[in-house]
Amino acid sequence: MNRDIIKGVAEGNPLWVTPLALPLALFASQSWYMTAIFALAVPLLLVLTHAIAALLERWFPPDYSLLVVLLVGGALISLTELGLAFAGIILPTRALYLFRSIAVSGVMLWPVREGCRRGESYADRICRITGLALGFLVGLVILSVIRIPIIQGGFKPANSVAFGLFLLALGRIVVNKVSVRGDSPHKENH
Repeated sequence: MNRDIIKGVAEGNPLWVTPLALPLALFASQSWYMTAIFALAVPLLLVLTHAIAALLERWFPPDYSLLVVLLVGGALISLTELGLAFAGIILPTRALYLFRSIAVSGVMLWPVREGCRRGESYADRICRITGLALGFLVGLVILSVIRIPIIQGGFKPANSVAFGLFLLALGRIVVNKVSVRGDSPHKENH
C-alpha cells in the first residue's frame, strides 16, 4: 500500500502520465495565490471524490464506475467553487473556469480506469489515489517554486506554456533517473 503512494509521487505522478493534468499545473503555477488554491483543492477533491465514488460504485454495474466518478467529482467541485466564491476567495466568474477544469481533468479519470481493470480493493484504491494526489501536489509545488520567481524576476518567456513544459520535462528526466536507480531486484523482495 505504501508502495502505491510512493509510486504515485514518483513515476506515477499525474503530471507525467496524464496529459490533461499538465494544463492544470501550468495554469496554477503562474502565481503563489493560484498555487495555494490548487495545492489545497486538487489533492483534497481527488481523494474525496474517489473515496465517495468507490462506496457508491457498489450499487452500479462496473461499466458505470467512470460515470459515478464524474458525477461525484462534479458535485464536489461545484460545491467547492460555490463555497470559495461565497467566501470571496475567488471571483465567481473565475471559479467556473478554474475548478470545472479539474472535473474534466484526467487527474480524476485515469486512476479509476486503472482501478477497474485491476479490480483492486477499496483500501488499495484510496492508497493509489492518495499517491496520485500527493504526486500532483509535489509536482505543482516544485514547478511553482522554480517558475514563479523566474516570472517575478521579469523573464517573460517563463510565463509561457513552452517554458512550463520544459520544466516538467526536466522533472520527468530526474524522476526517470531516480526510478531506474531504485528498481533493483533486491528492493522488489522487501
